[in-house]
Amino acid sequence: MRLWTLLAGALPRPPIVRPFRPGAPRQVAFAAYLFSLLFASAYMLITVGSALPSARAAAAGKAPDGGYVPVGAALAGALLWVVVAGLAWLFLAMAEPRDAVGLPRASACTVARASLSVFVLAESVGFVASVAWGYVSDHVAYLNAHSGSSSHPGVLADLAGSVAAGFSEEIVVVVLPVCLAYRLRRHVTNPRLRRAGLVVLVAGMLLARLSYHVMYGFGALPLAVWALASILVYLRTRAVLPLMIAHAVYDMILAVIRPVAGSYGRTSGIAVYALIVGVALVMLIATSPVRRSGQRNAASRLRGHPGSAAPMVADLSSTTTSTDPHQRGVGTA
Repeated sequence: MRLWTLLAGALPRPPIVRPFRPGAPRQVAFAAYLFSLLFASAYMLITVGSALPSARAAAAGKAPDGGYVPVGAALAGALLWVVVAGLAWLFLAMAEPRDAVGLPRASACTVARASLSVFVLAESVGFVASVAWGYVSDHVAYLNAHSGSSSHPGVLADLAGSVAAGFSEEIVVVVLPVCLAYRLRRHVTNPRLRRAGLVVLVAGMLLARLSYHVMYGFGALPLAVWALASILVYLRTRAVLPLMIAHAVYDMILAVIRPVAGSYGRTSGIAVYALIVGVALVMLIATSPVRRSGQRNAASRLRGHPGSAAPMVADLSSTTTSTDPHQRGVGTA
């Protein structure tokens, strides 16, 4: 089984998005969109505003190394992200059906397999880009001086921040822009304008994602690879839960790998991450529908179910025990 077939097959198919939420008056839908945009704007102001001081330091060649952040402040910030983004999502759900807000109907197994696929397709690609950038910046003093790192608030706050980032970012910079663009697209019939609009949408979502990572200075550039991969995956699936889960798990893994790499070197951190990706691929293969159907067919043949190979074996054995020489394939003289 090819790797791409395995990963793409685990992604859910995009749903057919209906018009505005059935039963909701158009005025209510517009008002809900307005409040959703207001909360999303507040989220962007908070996150970008908190990143600007570090961004200025990185621009001056004095990029901070992250440092320690009090646990209380980190937890309060994570809670604020979740509340503001959650309100934006809630108001959006008042105007749009659940398929449009990134929640197509899917089983828990489908969501889990899709999350594993997104983790490999988007998060791991971003990890490779970040590692490559790390090796380059180590040998270029200018890039190193203008590249910052994340803060270290402790394990508990790190985990809370990972969950908050995975939940809130995907709502504000992925789900809402796509919903808004889809509604505007319905009024555009020119194919060229639609293609141009898609390019503008992807570029805008990419810039929005990177805007609150400017604290890293040049170190935010490899994040563009991950951001672009996440956008393309969402446009392919229109399912946001796999993106949220993969993003949160990736940030948690980085929180674990960071001290390992600091104590034993970058290579050890890469090895740990490669092991985790290997486990994810094994889980995808083990839960593949093709593999499960093959196992069921094999079990059916062993039990001798109709249509399996067991009756054929019985028929062959009966012909070999026949007393008729013609049936045994022995001709007469």
